[in-house]
Amino acid sequence: MVRLVKICLIGDRKTGKSQLMLNFGKQLFGTYPRFENIEEDLDIYGQSVRVRVYDAPCDVSSSCVNTINDSNEKSQDEARRLRMALYPNCDAVVLCASLDNPVSLENLSKKWLEELRTARMTRHPLLLALTKSDLRVDSSADLIKPEAPAPFRIVLT
Repeated sequence: MVRLVKICLIGDRKTGKSQLMLNFGKQLFGTYPRFENIEEDLDIYGQSVRVRVYDAPCDVSSSCVNTINDSNEKSQDEARRLRMALYPNCDAVVLCASLDNPVSLENLSKKWLEELRTARMTRHPLLLALTKSDLRVDSSADLIKPEAPAPFRIVLT
C-alpha cells in the first residue's frame, strides 16, 4: 500500500512557492500551475510514498503592498480561512521566504509561525525553503544572523 504524505507550502507572495511546487512536479520553470497541488510517487528508502504538495493561498498584501483596502481585507480573510482549513490535513509544512526580500524573512516569525501556532500545527515537521538566492542584491549580506535565536528548531528523525 502506498502511503500518502501531504505537504503544504506557505509564505508571502512572490517567494517562489509555485515554482518550487512545479519543480517538484517536474514541470517547466516559469509556468504557472493549473492546479493548487501536485502529486508525485517516490521511492524513499525502499518504500513507495505518494507526496502531494499544496500551494497554499497567500494574502494579497503579503510583502507586496503596505496599504489594505476593503477588498484586499476580504480576500485576505478568505485566503487565511482556506489555509486554516488546509493545515489539519497536512503532514508537514514548508515555510518559504525569498532571499531578495527581507520582509518575507521577517514574516516567517511575525506572521507564518504565529498562524501555524494558531492552527495547532506546532508538532508537525516544519521545513524552511529560502528561495531566489540568485536575485539577492548584496550577496555578502547576512540576512540570517547566526547569533539570533531561531524561531523554530530543527528536528532530525
